[in-house]
Amino acid sequence: MDDYSGLPVSLPEICAPRKELLRRIDRAAERQIICIQAPGGYGKTVTTLLWLKQTNCHAAWHCFDEYDNTPALFYMAFCRLLSSATQRDTQRDKDISGLINATGFRDTPVEFTIELLATADFGRERVVLVIDDFHKINNATIIKSLPHVLKRLPENITVIFLSRTGLPDTFDILRNVNKVSMVDSSELAFSVDEIMKYLASYGQFATEQKAQEIRVYSEGWIILINSMITSGNLQMDEKKSLLSYKTYFEKNVWNNMNEKKRKFLMQSAVPDKFTADLCALLTGVKDCKGYIDILIQGNANISVSGGVYRYHDLFREFLLEELAKSQIDKAELYRKTAQYYLSMNDFYTARRYAFRSRDIPVIAESFKKTTEDKNKSMDEYIESLKVFLEGEFSDEICEKLPILYASQVVYQYYSGNAPKFEFYMDRMKAAVPVLARDFPQVMEAVMSCFMMDYRIKYAEIAAMISRAPAAVQNSGKQQIGSSTFYMPFLHRSGRDFYALAKPEVYEMVATGVNKVLLKENSECLSLGILAGLYIEQNALNEASQVFSQARSALNAEVSHEIGYAIILGQAEAALLNGNRNAYELHLNEAGTYVETNSAHHLKQNLLAYKTKRGLLDGDKKTAEQWLSNYYVNDSNLKSLYKVYQSITTARAYIVLGKLDEAFSALQAVKSMADAMDRPLDGTEADVLISIIEWAIGKKKESADRLLKRIPFLQTYGFIRVVANDGKAVLPVLSAVIRKLGKETDSDDATSRFVRELYVTTYEQSKRFKGVASALKLKPVKLSKQQTLVLELLSKGHNNAKIVKLTGLSLNTIRYHTKLAYQKLDVTNAMDAIVKARQLGLLR
Repeated sequence: MDDYSGLPVSLPEICAPRKELLRRIDRAAERQIICIQAPGGYGKTVTTLLWLKQTNCHAAWHCFDEYDNTPALFYMAFCRLLSSATQRDTQRDKDISGLINATGFRDTPVEFTIELLATADFGRERVVLVIDDFHKINNATIIKSLPHVLKRLPENITVIFLSRTGLPDTFDILRNVNKVSMVDSSELAFSVDEIMKYLASYGQFATEQKAQEIRVYSEGWIILINSMITSGNLQMDEKKSLLSYKTYFEKNVWNNMNEKKRKFLMQSAVPDKFTADLCALLTGVKDCKGYIDILIQGNANISVSGGVYRYHDLFREFLLEELAKSQIDKAELYRKTAQYYLSMNDFYTARRYAFRSRDIPVIAESFKKTTEDKNKSMDEYIESLKVFLEGEFSDEICEKLPILYASQVVYQYYSGNAPKFEFYMDRMKAAVPVLARDFPQVMEAVMSCFMMDYRIKYAEIAAMISRAPAAVQNSGKQQIGSSTFYMPFLHRSGRDFYALAKPEVYEMVATGVNKVLLKENSECLSLGILAGLYIEQNALNEASQVFSQARSALNAEVSHEIGYAIILGQAEAALLNGNRNAYELHLNEAGTYVETNSAHHLKQNLLAYKTKRGLLDGDKKTAEQWLSNYYVNDSNLKSLYKVYQSITTARAYIVLGKLDEAFSALQAVKSMADAMDRPLDGTEADVLISIIEWAIGKKKESADRLLKRIPFLQTYGFIRVVANDGKAVLPVLSAVIRKLGKETDSDDATSRFVRELYVTTYEQSKRFKGVASALKLKPVKLSKQQTLVLELLSKGHNNAKIVKLTGLSLNTIRYHTKLAYQKLDVTNAMDAIVKARQLGLLR
């Protein structure tokens, strides 16, 4: 097996044969997916190596880490793994390389990987892929999509997962067709017989009873047994940690090395993986490859893949602890590592090591490069920020390096975490003088953050920009993704631009903010926002005219995110006007625009937009298809940049009658929207919640909820955010009108506005069946006896007391309680009381 295969380069000098365990893996390999699951130190790596050695197949090995925890990076590594495991084929390798480097791979990696599996020829010889440290991968999109990818593997490819945890529930689709085998720590653990033989290999002989004691004490943990045997200390006490892997490395590796070798290991352990060039930069050793080959003979503490070296996690942890105790300049090592990755254009890895170096110029350079990077998808960008901030970030460091506040501001904003966004935004504001003095190269990115702050009035933002340095106002082209989030409606994108419905505010933002910050994108974005607001006001003809004006202004310099949103805006205006032909035309144009410009990152929200059309008709198949998409899950419901998809997910749940799931999704959207001044998003969530409440019989709550949104809608003349749901929301609006008719303090203007809202909603109801049309909910009705029993239970009476109070028998009480539970779809008294009160069945 060649170096590119990624297999650890050698086996330990002393390695128990473990024939029975290898036979167990042989049996497991009768299925296509094997998961070897155990804590660190149980020999997952060595066992897999032993099995691969005797199997004599083509194999490839990749150790994943938390920085691979994005769909793009994970599937990129997976595709390379496929390529390196199979027999060399120049054309196929070129095809795979071209696929990975394709413009759209990072945006739609799952689709590209499936295309690879469908088109590439992987031969007929047996191939094994080893996915090591899979427990470090927890991205919901990867977890949901991977089983569907693995389903498409050719039969000659086996995948072995090495993990400290088991495979997630999403793998049930593979378990259910007998494609998954599990090997756990109880099977990896050394048996009594193996312990006796292992002792004997060191010239130590023990009775079966002594070996049994060691087995019980160590729980078969191989690295602990190694430590006990190689140290000659077979004493067993409660302090197992004293005989840990650190002791093993110290006694069997570290103590056998001179200072030169120790220094080399510590220096090269600074990056989590390294090439020979990086190693030479850090250690000063010219022939690093030859030096490493000498050092690793006889142990399996390092692996190599494609010329990239990586220490075993436990060994690297040991080396870093030794480095921390040494006098070596650690900051300098981190600085060199950061500069190396900057030179390789790996800006995100560079940022991580720059941060650890505390070197201001290197930090500033890496930060600037990451903000300018246009290659990462939005998901990848957010996930990389998350890993960076959770692993490296502290408020104390930010006080010394305030440039880092911008990373927190962007991440918390995108994630929809209003309290943390406001906290870090305030910190960054206070640091602006320092940032302008020490980091002028990033001030444009800092100024863009102010546009995110929904607490700042647009007039204040315009004033800030007018006072900004000329370098900011005259700088070049900007990346627009952070301003639009790839949303199909520009007026509800990076910000909810509802306030721009006032002409004077629109004019100020279009000329004083967008024109400065968004440069060549300014005109089209501003027109797209205006046209979207016209749609909200049901001024559909005006919206169509402005969208046409924006379409005419489109050119090659304008961001694709804005271009596709303008075309979708034309489609939306046509749909609401009842012009199906124009709607289909513009929808097809949007798809063509995305494909022609290789704007694959727009496909998810484009599909969400298309899906909404079917959901408005209550189409269950459309709902099921949407929820089956690998990127649709409940983990990002509060994320601001996913808000359009989250609302689509909630609609799909309603259509399928999954009202609890829909309610949870909408509450997540609503809480984010209310906290971040996004009243249009919040209103749409409330409209859908009111539809759910009406359907389950909570009609008063439904009407009250919608009524609370009327003042906002009336202020800006917004109609469509309610009316678009047509038939589903029509009865709620009728109840609102009746309520207003009974209120003595309601004014004529409000009544007229709500009636206009009702008329538009009624017109919409004639075009679509409504999101709730498929719901067949029967109103819950309890008998007098059932209601009485629940009322008494709600007052804290037990069954015995209820018997005395009512004169009914105990069996009768139990019978009525059981029926009430069944009607309310609950299993206990507390839930029955809560639900009955929600439905208005109890006082």
